[in-house]
Amino acid sequence: MQHIVSRLIAIIIGSLACTILASLWLQQLAYPNGTLTPTTILLSIFLCASVVFCGLYPVHIRHNTKIILTTIPLFASALLLPPAFAAISAGIGICLIDLLSRSRTGNTISDIITASGRWVLIIYTSTAIAPIDAMIAAFSRM
Repeated sequence: MQHIVSRLIAIIIGSLACTILASLWLQQLAYPNGTLTPTTILLSIFLCASVVFCGLYPVHIRHNTKIILTTIPLFASALLLPPAFAAISAGIGICLIDLLSRSRTGNTISDIITASGRWVLIIYTSTAIAPIDAMIAAFSRM
């Protein structure tokens, strides 16, 4: 029963994340606003690679204690990249981490889809909230 529920959750979250990514890319292609620059592409590749690096090499604090710092490059991508690039780099980065560490962690494909889709949704929501927070901060200084 648990396998059926985890597969159902993976299907729901994965399809929602794919729908968001497809709509972001269609919007990017339909209304190009100059965000597709070499700098943006290189920054998204760098942040995706840093997500993978941080996920595969945690910081060892003491015996049996590790800190995985993947959220730093994930939220940096949400702040520095357009929504389409931020969401796709987060999804690819988390998916690569889970695929590369699958033999060690024992994650199933539904676990990998759920984790990747969850981070796509989180980063998309963060890119939607970050400009609002910046506007509030700018208006509060006036």
